[in-house]
Amino acid sequence: MAPRPRNTIRDYALIGDCHSSALVGRDGSIDWLCFPRPDSPAVFCHLLDAEHGGNFAVRMGGQPPPAVERRYLGDTNVLVTVFSTPDGELEVTDCMPVGPFDPVRPAEVTTTHSVLRRARCLRGRVVAQVRITPRFEYGLVVPRLRMPSAYTADFVGGAGALRVRASHPLDRWDAHTLRRGDILAADWTLEEGDSTWVEATWCPAHSDAARTPLPEPDVRRWNQALDDTVGFWRDWVAQCRYEGEYADTVRRSALVLKALTYAPTGALVAAATTGLPEEIGGERNWDYRYTWIRDATLTLTSLFILGLRGEAEAFKGWLERSGAGRPQDLQIMYRVEGERMLPEVELDHLAGHRQSRPVRIGNGAVKQLQLDSFGQLLEAGYLFARAGGEMTDDNWAFLAGLADVCCDRWRQPDQGIWEVRDEPRHFLHSKASCWLALHRAV
Repeated sequence: MAPRPRNTIRDYALIGDCHSSALVGRDGSIDWLCFPRPDSPAVFCHLLDAEHGGNFAVRMGGQPPPAVERRYLGDTNVLVTVFSTPDGELEVTDCMPVGPFDPVRPAEVTTTHSVLRRARCLRGRVVAQVRITPRFEYGLVVPRLRMPSAYTADFVGGAGALRVRASHPLDRWDAHTLRRGDILAADWTLEEGDSTWVEATWCPAHSDAARTPLPEPDVRRWNQALDDTVGFWRDWVAQCRYEGEYADTVRRSALVLKALTYAPTGALVAAATTGLPEEIGGERNWDYRYTWIRDATLTLTSLFILGLRGEAEAFKGWLERSGAGRPQDLQIMYRVEGERMLPEVELDHLAGHRQSRPVRIGNGAVKQLQLDSFGQLLEAGYLFARAGGEMTDDNWAFLAGLADVCCDRWRQPDQGIWEVRDEPRHFLHSKASCWLALHRAV
């Protein structure tokens, strides 16, 4: 198999279901995806190791290399990629399916923990090339592949299972000999107007879902799932009250932020990934798949100002649970269900993005003192209350306690917004944020 072009970080587009998210390269390959949570071990992590990471590709086969154009369907997180050559055009539509939008509970999102991909020939005659190579637990596990039928397949390894269904026949290959092996593959020839579908669904390996025979492919169900997902995103962003300049860009930004929420708890992660370098070849390759108090309050304040109040209410509930206890015990970050322990581990078996090592999971900055967090929390509480949000007696007691902690600690050196990993310093930004905290408390 000929090597495919290398994606750079800027070549990736985000899709998500508010439970997790995936990165799709310009070449049609999903190179990063964690299930069932954003901070779960990766199922595909080609982004961090081209040889061992695994990926899920749907793209145009053959030569010459196609031209590529991409866009999101208007007001959605559904991605459309068009591959073009003189002989034809292949359109690939990607989403992580979600259920219909519920205006009564706008922050809740139902999901199937799956990726749904449709390939459609727009012109001429094309080959839709499919390659699926999951590598569970950040590439440590090469799963067992079984094919109950020509249209269904199961990957099982460790704690996870990935179940695949397609509307056209699949086969299994070995990456080097192109014989029977551990890669699920297909080359489907499509004429103008033809479509084909493939869906990969995650479930725990021990669950009944992993042992139940897969139903036969159902194109009508897939069409409905795509329609429901498009409808969900459009109905959600229709709540946005912003009507000023750059309205399209504001809505697009809101959609990205919504995709980074974790709907079951109301948390919001700083990024979908771990291990990406601050500079190529560098060592500052941190794990950002957690909820920073600072980042999340800034983000949820932005959504609240846009009229997207459901997410602000949900995050307030997450913060009440995660920060429950003494205000002086508040951490700067948590896992998405509020867990406090984020042990930092280096994954020595991964080569790193463009050889940028080490790849890390967890984050040792969790116990740092970052005084600016007080200012962001008090600012968020102030804006929330000013806009008519309900503040309980417990909320007021917690914020008042934070103000007291700020009074006690503001003179201390800290690691600041830059999370320096050497001796604490006196950062102007931290001191100004403490002033903001007390100003809003007053």
